[in-house]
Amino acid sequence: MLSLLQVASPCLKRRSFSSLSTCATVIRSLSASGSEKGIPAKLHRAASGKLPKSRKQNTKDQPSRPKGGQLTQEAKARARLPAAMKSSGARKPGFPKLPAEDLQSRRGLRENQAVNQATAGLFCEELESYKASVPPSQHKLSWTSSQGRLGDVPTCTDSRSVQKDSQVSGVRSRRTGCLEDARPVQCNRLRAPRISRVFPRCKATAALETPFADAGTSSSAVAGELVTPGWERAVGLWLAGTCGMLYSMIAIGGYTRLSGSGLSMTDWRLEGRRLPLTEDAWVKEFEEYKKYPEYQRLHAGKMEIDEFKRIYFVEWFHRMWGRTAGLLFALPLGYFAARGVLRARLGARLTGLFGLGLSQAFVGWWMVRSGLDPPETHTPSLGQHQRPRVSPYRLASHWTAALTIYAGCVWNTLSLLRPSPAAIHGCAEAVAAAAKVRTLAIPATSAVLLTLLSGPFVAGNDAGRAYNTWPKMLDDWVPPEWSAVAVQPLSRWRAFFEETPVVQFNHRMLAYLSVASSIGVWAYSMQLPLSAAAASATSLLPIMTAAQMCLGIATLMLYVPIELGVAHQAGGVAVLTAQLFVLHTLRTPLRIA
Repeated sequence: MLSLLQVASPCLKRRSFSSLSTCATVIRSLSASGSEKGIPAKLHRAASGKLPKSRKQNTKDQPSRPKGGQLTQEAKARARLPAAMKSSGARKPGFPKLPAEDLQSRRGLRENQAVNQATAGLFCEELESYKASVPPSQHKLSWTSSQGRLGDVPTCTDSRSVQKDSQVSGVRSRRTGCLEDARPVQCNRLRAPRISRVFPRCKATAALETPFADAGTSSSAVAGELVTPGWERAVGLWLAGTCGMLYSMIAIGGYTRLSGSGLSMTDWRLEGRRLPLTEDAWVKEFEEYKKYPEYQRLHAGKMEIDEFKRIYFVEWFHRMWGRTAGLLFALPLGYFAARGVLRARLGARLTGLFGLGLSQAFVGWWMVRSGLDPPETHTPSLGQHQRPRVSPYRLASHWTAALTIYAGCVWNTLSLLRPSPAAIHGCAEAVAAAAKVRTLAIPATSAVLLTLLSGPFVAGNDAGRAYNTWPKMLDDWVPPEWSAVAVQPLSRWRAFFEETPVVQFNHRMLAYLSVASSIGVWAYSMQLPLSAAAASATSLLPIMTAAQMCLGIATLMLYVPIELGVAHQAGGVAVLTAQLFVLHTLRTPLRIA
């Protein structure tokens, strides 16, 4: 079996901390399996990090203090080594040049960094001495991972070797690796490494257990580019609450449309209005409603004022809920901006989302106003005597703006509250796998978006109340109307958005494409060594899309009951949320050494 010393030689020469942890892992692994024969005692004791039982040290082992009472960094490094490595016969290690200024001004990370580097140098000197004194054929140091392959030995190009933290499934550990922009390792003492089980799909690598993540790879390090450090949780929870408000707003909008309440209020004011308080006020609103096509063609002589009050309240609540959501977004945004919490990047994003949300109110009224006109004005290809409804094009605009605002809030929430890419993936092999899966996840997300954008044309044309069979559309797999339009797509392009069989067939095919692409992404990810977090995220896709397709089929076959229709609309937004979560989880670090 290939000797680990031969493999680890380039890294040992650099005396990096990751080399030290790897060598310690080897010796402990051999010690546990009874293969420690042939390993020098001082190497074995150095790797175990055990001090003598007696706390009393010989006077020659005590670090010398200068006159000022300050320990030198070299003395600190030697004092932290086991007694076996401080024998008088050991050759003097080559310590790095250390600054001579007062250590009182170099507390914290810099001091610990220098001491750790010196400690690593001493340990690697002993290993080099052992390698030179024993022929390669007699080397007893060898190690294989749990999969039977030679264990990974990280190769670090400088002292900035960082141990990427991984925080998955409630387990906190670090994995050795290198990043160009990483911070030096800070560790108080060697602890027993073990093969990490956090990433079962990754090739086993040595992990140095530590109580918490390193600042260079934690979520706060990434979120620090968006907000002032320390405000990540507050801003993230505020955006998460905004996402909840927007999600409920979309569901309420679906109920408003399906219950036939959207055209009950025939005017619009930016500041809103109160509900009518007197019977005369209700009669006045009812008389105004009678002037428009929805009452004249559908409810003339049939609707009582009590029913009008019900649909009026639904539309009024939908509008006021939107104003409340906007207010709960604008006030904290102004507060955080005034405190200087938001960085320029996040501030620009949230300002754009607020502007889009403000314009959404005008787009909503623009959509409702189209329903107060005769429907032939907006869909002339469908002929006369159409059912009064809003323009499907304006409905699609309203829906697209709502999804854009929601998706923007979800993405920024994940950026603030989720771990960084380096923390999620943990090793270079998992990062490469995530990059490959992400190239397929982006087209899958595009298929989901196209399916969602085709939904308003199904709703705007009442296409869900026709062809209520599955898997065929009545007796045809492909409706003849769609075949006729496909022959002349340029001259009959409006049919793709206005004719009921064509619109419904498009929505069905896009739904099938979404499910197939999601299953494909999941199946492909199963063949790659993804981290546990990324693997769990990709497994959401086929479940969510398949459930949404089944819900859509049930809604169609039951002739669009209000409850299932609202659930189907909310389910589409849930699928979009899952897609965004997967894309965010599969992000990769910008630079990897």
